[in-house]
Amino acid sequence: KGQKALHLILYDRTRIHFSHITQRILLSPGYYQSTLRTRVDRLQTIEGLRWRVRCINSTNTLLGESSPIKEHSIWTELNFSFQVPAEDCPVQIYRLEASSPYSQNHLFKGSLWFDDLQIRRQENKENTL
Repeated sequence: KGQKALHLILYDRTRIHFSHITQRILLSPGYYQSTLRTRVDRLQTIEGLRWRVRCINSTNTLLGESSPIKEHSIWTELNFSFQVPAEDCPVQIYRLEASSPYSQNHLFKGSLWFDDLQIRRQENKENTL
């Protein structure tokens, strides 16, 4: 925390289906809370970017996603909850993706920072969902 951060710089406003920052994860079935700190220096975009967790299966099931990241901000905590199902989800992917599914909204230019990314298991589902 605070010693190293991911600094993402997008140079062009050409259309790009952004999904370039990924991490495979192996979570057991259960409820989880993802937290991270984010800072947007400047970003030109229509709908922004979101952190998403998906199962790596035949349908790439969406388990959870953050709110859109698109507005200028100082360091802010971003969090979201998700549930890993007991069946058909042995491997997951944690990925920064374009918020919009439509290519006309995939224009990005600017600078973002991410730090202190954590995923914590939640024993009590009422605390997360």
